[in-house]
Amino acid sequence: MIRICIIDDEQTVRESIVEKLHRLNVEDRLQVFDIGFGLEALNKLDLIRPELVITDIMMPTLNGLALLEEIRKRHWETEVVVLSGYDEFEYAQQAMKHGALQYLLKPASRQALAEAVQLVGRRLRTRWEAEMQLLTDRIWMQHQMKITIHEVYQPAMWLDARVPKLIELSGRGRSQTRSEEYTIFTFSIDHDHAGQVRIAADTDRRGPGLFHTADKFSSSLIRAEEGWQSVHFFERPDRQVSRSQGSFASQEIRRLNEKLVDLLVRSEIDELAECLSDWFETAEGLPIAVFRKECAKMLAIAEVVMTTRRPYTIYEDEQVHYWQMWVLQASSWVQLKYDILYFIKGGMRALLQESQAEFGDSDVVEQALALLHQSTDSKLGLSGLAEQLHLHPVTLSKLIKHKTGMNFIDHVVRHKLDRGKSMLDNTNKSIAEIAEEIGYLDFRYFSKLFKKTYGLTPKDYRTKKFTQ
Repeated sequence: MIRICIIDDEQTVRESIVEKLHRLNVEDRLQVFDIGFGLEALNKLDLIRPELVITDIMMPTLNGLALLEEIRKRHWETEVVVLSGYDEFEYAQQAMKHGALQYLLKPASRQALAEAVQLVGRRLRTRWEAEMQLLTDRIWMQHQMKITIHEVYQPAMWLDARVPKLIELSGRGRSQTRSEEYTIFTFSIDHDHAGQVRIAADTDRRGPGLFHTADKFSSSLIRAEEGWQSVHFFERPDRQVSRSQGSFASQEIRRLNEKLVDLLVRSEIDELAECLSDWFETAEGLPIAVFRKECAKMLAIAEVVMTTRRPYTIYEDEQVHYWQMWVLQASSWVQLKYDILYFIKGGMRALLQESQAEFGDSDVVEQALALLHQSTDSKLGLSGLAEQLHLHPVTLSKLIKHKTGMNFIDHVVRHKLDRGKSMLDNTNKSIAEIAEEIGYLDFRYFSKLFKKTYGLTPKDYRTKKFTQ
């Protein structure tokens, strides 16, 4: 929607322009206001804040040049088209120097008005695209969330800070059934699910996805995404976590982690199942982002303890990152609980059943590492390799640690970094593209690991490589 205000001291001229604009066959929906002239018109402009003003040059009280000066003085993002007669051409030139978009000779034709409206529409679209590019880049940099824009309907409503806006999310391949009259634009997130930004109604004035200005879009989107994930991941539309509830759950999780370590060291299977049940119930009281990280930390601790049979509660960043990616593969809380139980409880049973003699066979380790180094699948992990070798993941993890002295995750990290190094040598792909291809959504984390391993950041490594 483009809001247009018509200003002229002759009512018949205003009515003629309004009629011509109403008859235009252009893509943009138009809202046209006849606001008279003089100081009264200026006051109405303050209320409407239109995207386009079409004004006469020669008027009593407040002429077109003075009006244009007032608009610029007030920093309104409003385009101005001036109307002039042949004998007023010098005034029109001055208006252009002061930032008018166009001048039209009286009487303005319908074609000339259509071209002016289309030009304003293109300018609005360009401004919107520039803002969205900055915002989507920032969201990717800060949250590793890819936003792909699809249809854009009302850039003017996006650019108006007074218009309340609401982010609505829906599942993969589905879109909200809202009229385009209210939709500002549609988008998708990581090709996983869809969303739209629309004009908020009075009944929408509460909710995580509500915002007014562009600088609030990122934070509103993250809140809306977390809310959507909570509803669909936990399959509970009423799930809400208060700050005090989340704080209590975090403290209780730390206590349960210590209990879990003790039970794993002592191989107490029955008590282990009860402890995991308490852990699951407590974790449901965490915000979704914190919940997933706590799951990853718990799995990292459990793997280290089961592999070494020592009461470790220390983990490396690489281990938590690996398990976070593992957790993200679960589509629901039911599935994730099942996977965690299989890994920890099933892993403990598998270890108790393994004889010491079986840990003397190095063929399985060699096969596992060969499969890992031959793979180009960034998602291939412990579970996938163990399944191919008909072993439980914990059994394979312990075998690898026993035979190589390195954790399985260390092998995974080194394999990914070697692939990344090869791609830096042999392709022109950006560092972000390489990081994503080898399984790191956050290219900054990839750069940190690369420097830790090779002594140079990927950028410095590539620069040095091609300047030698």
